[in-house]
Amino acid sequence: MRIVRGATFVGAAALLCGCPNPNTYQTPRTLDPGAIQVNIAAEGIGAGYSGSSVWAPMLPSVGVRIGLADGLDLGLREQNFDSLGADAKIRLVKGSFDLALDPGLQAFYANIDNEGLGVFYFHLPVLLGFNVSRNVSIVLSPGVVYDLLTANVSNGGGVTGSATASGFLGRLGVGVDFRTSKKLAIHPEVTVMDNFADGGVIVVFGIGFNFGAQPDYSDLDRGSEDSSPGGSANPPPPAPTAP
Repeated sequence: MRIVRGATFVGAAALLCGCPNPNTYQTPRTLDPGAIQVNIAAEGIGAGYSGSSVWAPMLPSVGVRIGLADGLDLGLREQNFDSLGADAKIRLVKGSFDLALDPGLQAFYANIDNEGLGVFYFHLPVLLGFNVSRNVSIVLSPGVVYDLLTANVSNGGGVTGSATASGFLGRLGVGVDFRTSKKLAIHPEVTVMDNFADGGVIVVFGIGFNFGAQPDYSDLDRGSEDSSPGGSANPPPPAPTAP
């Protein structure tokens, strides 16, 4: 059987045996060491392959994020009550533009045609953060995904055959992070994964809520204060001179 690389997600979504979920609901900035954040997301999924498509809501995802060191934090997630995920965010650039690597893993068990198999998604997105202000950031997450299955379905065909593949996919996500308070950020996001050779595509869309500790953006305020040539946006008036 010809391997239809990158189309596992189509079979998984259609058969409701586990859904790939590339969304991060994060900015490139990391939490301070020892800080803890709780993540909750409401999500849906759409997938298409060979002229067929499927759209469905998903159960919520719940996770926790922990600051490990300056520029490094760890995320642990229960995704849609059918899989487990983890990622490590490594911040590389911080300023009005932020950059981080966020390698991660998602794993779930599927049963197709009475054959069980493990499904593993290895994610490597690059998080690009464009900080509009201290409270709003636009986040892009281009990258690659490797999909690995522990078994093939011997009589797979159509959508089921699509669920028996391993291979590389491209991914691109777009999100906006609204930091509404010191303890809450709201982050709508949509991510597309695509196998350009075989035409399989999946779209995961959702809105994430990040409670608790938030990354520090206070440097953006300092940057605005130093934006003028003299080092201050509003320099003080000169002191009066003696007559």
